[in-house]
Amino acid sequence: MKTSIEEENLQEKMTEREKNLIDLIRKVGHGEVRVIIQDSCPIRVEDLKKSIKL
Repeated sequence: MKTSIEEENLQEKMTEREKNLIDLIRKVGHGEVRVIIQDSCPIRVEDLKKSIKL
């Protein structure tokens, strides 16, 4: 279990692009997201598809 200090350190290390990517993933809920990464940093979401199970 992480302490609040460890959680704060994790938040400090996360870039704005990484936060945006996490927000996008949470909003999608289900589907497929292709992420382009350069220098260990997410650059853009190239393809966003939703797949709905019938």
